[in-house]
Amino acid sequence: MLKKKTLALTLAAALAVPAALAIPAVAAGNDTTPAAPAATTSESVLTTVAAPYPATVRTTTSASAAPVVYGTGSTVSVTVKAATGTPTGYVKVKVGTKTFTKGLTSGKATVSLGKLNKGTYSASVTYTPTSGSEFKGSSTAVAVKVTAGKTSVKVANTSIAKGKSPAVYVKASRDGKATVTITGPNGFKVTKTIAVKGNTTAKAAFTSKVRASGTYKVSVKFTPTSTNYSGSTAAASVRVR
Repeated sequence: MLKKKTLALTLAAALAVPAALAIPAVAAGNDTTPAAPAATTSESVLTTVAAPYPATVRTTTSASAAPVVYGTGSTVSVTVKAATGTPTGYVKVKVGTKTFTKGLTSGKATVSLGKLNKGTYSASVTYTPTSGSEFKGSSTAVAVKVTAGKTSVKVANTSIAKGKSPAVYVKASRDGKATVTITGPNGFKVTKTIAVKGNTTAKAAFTSKVRASGTYKVSVKFTPTSTNYSGSTAAASVRVR
């Protein structure tokens, strides 16, 4: 009888659940569904990845500039090419002490230089690739030509009569000087240089008198004050009876 009681107690002890593992009692009406684990999120981060072989692709830079007349802005057209891919970055055009910068679009850029004085300039063009890209920098040079602006002059009026001292009225488009010459019969010739204001009539008065009848020719040579403009000429003839 003692042996049976001892065996029963031993079996009960073996089947007992430790307190740490025991499932707590749930009150009536409570949800017995286990809580879902906390959700985890992942965030995509955009990063700039440098070329696997930076500054290894050679480039060629070419440039051209069409001649312009003084008073018109000059531009330089730049193209950067590579054996593979389309170069990115920017170009710098240096003319004298001034530098102009423009970014590339599809490997090309048009750089405005503004209005330059008359003359021919040697402009340096330098290509700088995007930092970390596979392209190498390159450079070239281009001539930028600005021709003289045009001027005009005309004989506005004349006063040439027998027995009187002649006078010629001239009008030019710019400030400058006008050299007026009158030639006529019997070797008549007089010349005078006068100052002229742009778009204002100026008078060239002579002291010598006209002595003979015939045709007198008037010629005007205008020289502008600014070297950015070219000179111009005008002519007229007067019949004196």
